[in-house]
Amino acid sequence: MTTIINNPRETWNAQNNTANKIVIGDLPQLPSFMPGDVHNLLRYATKEEIQLSQNFINLVKNSRITLTKTTEGNSDRIPPERVKISINSAEENQYMEDCGEMWLHVDASGGQLVSTSSGNLTVIPMDLPGDNSAFTFTTGVLTCIVSGRYKIDYALSFANNTNGQTGSLDFAVERNGNTEYPTELFKLHSHRSVSATTGIVGNTGGTGIVTIAAGETIKLMAHDEDGNVDIRVRTCSINLTRRQIPPP
Repeated sequence: MTTIINNPRETWNAQNNTANKIVIGDLPQLPSFMPGDVHNLLRYATKEEIQLSQNFINLVKNSRITLTKTTEGNSDRIPPERVKISINSAEENQYMEDCGEMWLHVDASGGQLVSTSSGNLTVIPMDLPGDNSAFTFTTGVLTCIVSGRYKIDYALSFANNTNGQTGSLDFAVERNGNTEYPTELFKLHSHRSVSATTGIVGNTGGTGIVTIAAGETIKLMAHDEDGNVDIRVRTCSINLTRRQIPPP
């Protein structure tokens, strides 16, 4: 499912005033305009894309297309000579947001024990689901149900589990069993050392944009590169978001 974000929105209705079919070449996502056709531009293109469409601006200036802006029920036909100014002042489009989220918060016993001393990547068992309109949730795992490119953010705080042990922790987002392929996953790695004093809390996090296909899984993993220390995670969260213009 997809969540509709109710942002303020202007409707930009463009009408073909000619007896011929019009195709706006530098806005290929728009449908063709048959004679008399009216299309709401903001269903197909962003404000920025419309601003850059010299083809569309010229069509309005030449009166081949009429542009009418409607805001909260009030409609204004845009004079051809003011089309550039009117487009530059357009409000943001309404958009859809696909989300995935899970998190962990542990106060008792110093945090959630994660066995990182084996040297192997170990999943951080986040056990609380968040807003998951585009993912399903089981403990520590988000499974994608809406393919796309997602912005991933994660953050956590942790301490070493045993007094006197030091380590060099590596954290990584695992997509479908892999933390290094495609190479865009490398930017989601983070590193943090832990000191010999138990209870000193460290913090780390990462962010990046990753392509995720339906059926693929996302996990946050950790291991000690030196194979010495386990950690206790106090708080941890991972969030995935994707924004897009709704279909007509």
